[in-house]
Amino acid sequence: MKKLLYHFLGLGLLLGLGLYTSGCYSVYGFQTGRAMGKGAGEVVLDVSFVGIAGEGTVVGSPSGGLAGRVGVSDKADVGVVLSTTSLPYLYGRYQVVGDQYSPVALSLGLGGGYVAGNIFGTNVGGGYLHIPAYFSLHKDDFAWYLTPQYTLLFAGGGGSTEAASIISLSTGIEYMVGRHVGIGVNGSFSKAPEVFDTFSSFNVGLGLKFRFGN
Repeated sequence: MKKLLYHFLGLGLLLGLGLYTSGCYSVYGFQTGRAMGKGAGEVVLDVSFVGIAGEGTVVGSPSGGLAGRVGVSDKADVGVVLSTTSLPYLYGRYQVVGDQYSPVALSLGLGGGYVAGNIFGTNVGGGYLHIPAYFSLHKDDFAWYLTPQYTLLFAGGGGSTEAASIISLSTGIEYMVGRHVGIGVNGSFSKAPEVFDTFSSFNVGLGLKFRFGN
């Protein structure tokens, strides 16, 4: 129990260090469908190139991210994402197909957060709810994953609140170099709501994964 508490405190520290970023709205990748297992966890560092396309123009820049999750049971994980390509958020996920060692894995998740004052270049701020699914195929130390995500965004301004939907898709491969270190390549695409004058975004990146507790 004390070890699990330390893991939660570590994730809380990551959250405190990263909430200053408002980020973009892409789905965050670098996760397979396998649960971590009780007391185990991982931290992912990534470098990416993110692009935003709208009204006939494309702008882009390099960015980085930090994410982590820890297992609260053999099937359930909780985590945090602090990425400049994704709005910072807390989430939980539960594995519904397979286990930590199965060749086919599927987990369903739910997460959310809030950004005050500036969202998508406006001065409105708002909350958001993420509903992702994590699917993956595994062969020895290699894995291929696919993560579709639906996001519901609530933006308030001028005394009113607007809700908009965002559809995102992330895919990639990872290779575990031993039991505790892995490398990954990730790409994602998101279709953004027109109410914010932004139509879509994409990013490609490299990730370095550190596992602990197993």
